[in-house]
Amino acid sequence: MSARRAIAACIAALLPTPALASEPEDEVVVEVRGALLPRGDDATTASTVLRGDELDRPGASTAEIVSASPGAQIARTGGPAELATVTLRGATSAQTPVFLGPIPLNDELTGTADLSAVPTFFLRRIVLHRGHGPLSLPLGGLSGAVVLEPLVPSGARALASWSAGSFGTASAAAFASYGNDRGAAATSLRLERTAGTFDYNDDRGTSFDPTDDRVSTRQNADAAAVDLWTTGRARLGQGGTLDGLVRVFARDQGVPGLGVLPARRARARARQALAVARGEVTCDTAGVSVCDVETIAWARASSYSLDDPGGELLFVRGRQETRATSLGSRVRLRLAPLEGLLLDASSSLALSRVAVDARGAGESSAARTTFRGAAGLTAAPLSWLDLVLEGSVQSESLAAPGERAASVLPQARLGAALRPTSFVEVFTSLGRYARVPTLGEQFGVTASVLGNPRLGPETGLSADLGARAIYAPAAGFGLEAELVLYGRHASDLIVYQKSSFGALTPYNVGEARFLGLEATVVTRLLGFVRASTALTLSDPRDITEGRAVEADLLPFQAQVALAPSLGVDFPNLFPRLGWDAARAALRFQYRSARAGDPAGLVRLPSQALLELEASVRIFGALELTGRLANLTNDRTTDLIGYPLPGRSGFVELTGGLF
Repeated sequence: MSARRAIAACIAALLPTPALASEPEDEVVVEVRGALLPRGDDATTASTVLRGDELDRPGASTAEIVSASPGAQIARTGGPAELATVTLRGATSAQTPVFLGPIPLNDELTGTADLSAVPTFFLRRIVLHRGHGPLSLPLGGLSGAVVLEPLVPSGARALASWSAGSFGTASAAAFASYGNDRGAAATSLRLERTAGTFDYNDDRGTSFDPTDDRVSTRQNADAAAVDLWTTGRARLGQGGTLDGLVRVFARDQGVPGLGVLPARRARARARQALAVARGEVTCDTAGVSVCDVETIAWARASSYSLDDPGGELLFVRGRQETRATSLGSRVRLRLAPLEGLLLDASSSLALSRVAVDARGAGESSAARTTFRGAAGLTAAPLSWLDLVLEGSVQSESLAAPGERAASVLPQARLGAALRPTSFVEVFTSLGRYARVPTLGEQFGVTASVLGNPRLGPETGLSADLGARAIYAPAAGFGLEAELVLYGRHASDLIVYQKSSFGALTPYNVGEARFLGLEATVVTRLLGFVRASTALTLSDPRDITEGRAVEADLLPFQAQVALAPSLGVDFPNLFPRLGWDAARAALRFQYRSARAGDPAGLVRLPSQALLELEASVRIFGALELTGRLANLTNDRTTDLIGYPLPGRSGFVELTGGLF
């Protein structure tokens, strides 16, 4: 385990794994016939697991790390301290729930989860459920879910890290923990800042006339953030645990605006506080766990204030403040009455409220109450067959000035996995999902992300057919591959369109169809060389009868994504010199051009990003890592035309006592 991963191991005692408590707490990754291509614990669905060195990338946000996964795309509005969201299989970020364990991070402030505010240093692994997210989670998604899983702390540790890089980026983190098997506590504090200034191609608002293009320097993009995590665990007798977690996050930053219309004086402040309590009791018979009861309660408060004294952002003049609160609880029961049979039932309740206070105008607010009940059955009637059946019912109640609405949304999924041989696994999954608009989608979020109160619920039918295979003829050589074909039909799908002023507005597409292919190949040679390739082909279409425009390609969707990588690991490199290990990796990511509006008149450029990373561990306690990103200096833009950084470099030093 690297020093950064040791930091992660000491931060989160809070959130349970999908396995029963009798299984080891520090290892629930399910390997399918090998360790090259780990997946989640449900063999009937497509999933991707990121862990270990894949999370150790200086200067890379959580969104950038997941962007190389099949089916995943990220949307960014600039540098590392600015909004970064993830989507799966053509969904929007609001349709892609993100969880910290079972706690939803998609709040009603934005309707999305901002991964730029979730660092990777405390994560044990990231699981991307592609296509079908577990219905036991308290929030459903049309195309899957992203689960961030922290590690359980143990023992006495003290660590510190420092990193610096391009565009005036720097961060420092300190961590301390103490405990034993009966109880543990840990605290971590992280400080980071960035000047955010980088050069970009400014087309001056004339995309079709390159003669007036010029290179400009991004201004007013500085940011400073403080991130504090405190967690604790206490064991209650032989079969119980009590956990708690508190997180406080604050960030102040400039708002540079679009490349075409830069803002010089606009400023923003984001604040968030999260508190979680969890209790778990297990029962066993003859040393075998047969039941597990878990109760979780959480509270979250967040605010986002935007000051635009000069009206540079067009839609805000003066000050606008958005506040959101969320309270929730979940009770979950898992029973294993027979070998090869698992029953899973859960219920959750959440109360959310968002308020927008614009200077000079009355405050607008809305509240939502959500109840969700779910039940699932997992059976392995034969050694080569797994079956999963799960369903849920979600009740939504919305209250806003002059408006009240309620809806009931059923969801269900059926999955199967077959293993005809020891090296091949075939799986399929069918599901129905539903989602109501978030308060942010209905009433607006910021100056560049507007609301639409006329939005209706969206529903979807989806299907997966996939296969996994492994080939390992000799020691030191292995190859594993996964191929997934998927399709989804959505009704009243909520998508965003770009206005002539550069803002995003959501609307319902009558009907939409998604077809795609995801392929992943991973190989290991000679025991220390690892190569992988992830390919995603997608075809998202608006198939609404009588649509107003001839173009049918849904906006902001890349039809081709490719992410090959090559890495080498040298354990025990120079033990006499104290060089315990070294590693290097070369990664490439390509994303094709995307439509920026329903008519296809606005085009967002393709992206081709190449990066190199290398690290060395010294004396078992110090690790030095360097990363060069966007080596080819690809000048490109992302969501609604925000310019992205060019070539950049980062270095990180981590060390401590274990």
